[in-house]
Amino acid sequence: MPNEAANQEQSFLLDLLRATYQNQEVYPILQHNLSKLNDNLALMLRKWVSERFGKEPAIAINLARVIIKLSTIIQGFEQGNLASNLEIAIAGYESVLQVCTREAFPKEWDIVQQALITAYQQRQQIFSRTIGELREHTVQTQSQINTLTEQLKQESEQAKLQVHELKTIITQLKKEVSSSESTQEIMSLAADLKELKQRQNRVEQLTTNFSKILIERSI
Repeated sequence: MPNEAANQEQSFLLDLLRATYQNQEVYPILQHNLSKLNDNLALMLRKWVSERFGKEPAIAINLARVIIKLSTIIQGFEQGNLASNLEIAIAGYESVLQVCTREAFPKEWDIVQQALITAYQQRQQIFSRTIGELREHTVQTQSQINTLTEQLKQESEQAKLQVHELKTIITQLKKEVSSSESTQEIMSLAADLKELKQRQNRVEQLTTNFSKILIERSI
């Protein structure tokens, strides 16, 4: 249920903020809720912070300091999805800038700016690494398809040669003196020829299918 999941995520967020405010260990809470460390939590954090700042401006700066501390903890958390952890931390840093302006709270503003610079750099590194991995995977997949396609082409050519050889043998046998043995041999060869043709058709169909896959992946 969407509402139930949202309530659980908000409860998890409040637990994190409470533990951070009370100087409790936050890592154990994170470790037991890895699945909740996702982009939805980052969006919820932005919304929740904005609403609380609007409703309770008197405690906004104290809440902002708690969020900065929690964001720093999550940014350094090395379990779960590191990209999602980073997005949650960035959401926290960016949200508190509503209160931590340079003019009103220069110390907090400077801390957040330095943290954001590091977070943005880490985000860029993750993006670059992800793109590199995707490119490498694409190259490997392309190479595998090319190899399989080449193997299928070779097998198809081999099947064609075998079909041609069988046709030649059958033609020669038909020219020889008719006998029960030669008739049986011709029938046996004809059966082999039929099987080879079927095999050739299957190989050619597989080659066609792989070629289509290759074209689709290159688009």
